[in-house]
Amino acid sequence: MSGSHKNPTAHNPHSSAQSIDTSAYDTYISNTNMTYKSLTITHWIALGLAVVGIVFVSLYFTKAEAVYNRSVGTLSINKFFPAAEEESVTLSFSGVIGLESIADFSGWTLQNADGGFVYDLSQVYLSNTEPIKLCAETSADPNCNYHWTGDDVFNNDGDSLRVLAHDGTTIATLSYDSTSAFPLNGSGDYIATVYSTGDKITVCDTHKNGTIRKRNLNIKQLIHDQEDDVAAGADIIPPFVYENNKKLGYHPGVNWPAGAEILANDCQ
Repeated sequence: MSGSHKNPTAHNPHSSAQSIDTSAYDTYISNTNMTYKSLTITHWIALGLAVVGIVFVSLYFTKAEAVYNRSVGTLSINKFFPAAEEESVTLSFSGVIGLESIADFSGWTLQNADGGFVYDLSQVYLSNTEPIKLCAETSADPNCNYHWTGDDVFNNDGDSLRVLAHDGTTIATLSYDSTSAFPLNGSGDYIATVYSTGDKITVCDTHKNGTIRKRNLNIKQLIHDQEDDVAAGADIIPPFVYENNKKLGYHPGVNWPAGAEILANDCQ
């Protein structure tokens, strides 16, 4: 049977275009993004505050640390007698950068050649205004300021006197033998710890209630107080050398050396 054959078009009830309301979804996404951004900003602020807090705590409570060690003067051995009956050493100090000052001998030692004799210079007070004399234990010399334990600590036939700084650096060495003429003399660089104005140094600070407490105070503030002649009260500040604008300076300290033992005892 002839005739054209038509394929009926199948009816799809979903084929017609339909609109979907997405406003609720868009609002949800927008709110989510705003919340995420808000949380992100909050987190960054919190992180920033935490970092600032850590830096502040670190700077406030960190112990004083030196920038470097360097020569700021001259230490002289004016006279050295190694003979048993009159063993003695006379020291003098040029002062820090020529200023009236005190040598800080913390950790310094006086030794013989083999290190069998070691004398701790930490408690020795030496200013640039007057030399000091160190003698053997049994010396009756009225000019002796300090005595070491023992006698005949230097070998009469040949030995050396050595002065060592706190970092182990040999400042001066005087060697002799049986033919040497005495007294011997010599000199070496006085090495000091040099602080920057941003560092801190340990002091005994007077609280407003009158009590004294141990604190680490900023070098810059201490220099400012010194220049403005701010009264320190019962404060105890050790002398120190500092560098400011590439120039060396010296703070003579407060209540020093009278307060040295109190500071060493945590300001008690």
